Amino acid sequence: MREADGSGAADSLFRDGNDRSSGTWLPDGSAIVSSTLSLAGLWLIPVDGRGRAEPIPTSRPVEAFPAVSPDGRWLAYVSDESGRREVYVRPLGRSGGRRQVSIDGGIEPVWARSGRELFYRGDVATTGRLIAAAVRTSPDFDVISRSPLFDLSDYGPAEDHANFDVHPDGTRFVLVRNPRSARIHLILNWPAQLRDGGAARSN
Repeated sequence: MREADGSGAADSLFRDGNDRSSGTWLPDGSAIVSSTLSLAGLWLIPVDGRGRAEPIPTSRPVEAFPAVSPDGRWLAYVSDESGRREVYVRPLGRSGGRRQVSIDGGIEPVWARSGRELFYRGDVATTGRLIAAAVRTSPDFDVISRSPLFDLSDYGPAEDHANFDVHPDGTRFVLVRNPRSARIHLILNWPAQLRDGGAARSN
């Protein structure tokens, strides 16, 4: 952890021998929910420097992309146990069933600060569109509706964590644009152009 302006020294919050994703913070800042390629399931990592990583109960080997709701009650994640990656939500830190949020494939869930929307990248095979799922989180979790927002083919996906974020007011997004392909220029009769250009420069 380090100051956002780059000042001061970096503080190591947690170390172990596994390659872990950056994950998502709990709202109270006490821990991070993370996934790892070398260990199965989702893990809770304390950031006080004294604890050790603990697997989240009932998490499965194929789960990744964790995202904790603003009130800390719900965990969104991605699982491919159905044969295709889909976004699910289940209670965090207590018992309860899960609900599938995406219906045609989904990755990279991100909660709106209000907790009333869950955004995700749909149709992962073609990078698809950004989907906004209107949700209810109290007393239980439920999906009210799903609305495609805009095409994401120009914006890069990521693995194990979301590659975008939503502004606190819920009206704007920050995304990583794919690099543009270089254009191919076909130049005809280039020796003559070179001679003409050379003559112009010599004058």
